[in-house]
Amino acid sequence: MIGLTIEIGNNWRFSYVLYSNGGGSFFTIHYCNFSQGIPFLILEYGLGFTLRKVFPI
Repeated sequence: MIGLTIEIGNNWRFSYVLYSNGGGSFFTIHYCNFSQGIPFLILEYGLGFTLRKVFPI
């Protein structure tokens, strides 16, 4: 969660620096990784919640 929060905060500055230096292709890869991270985070939480009911500690 800390990494996701820092990522959201730095996303605006990172995109400006990339655009000013001409690195649009790297920004595309960065955006794809960021947009795929949120669904995987939700999936991980869902699996943890489900498996905790099946295998209680």
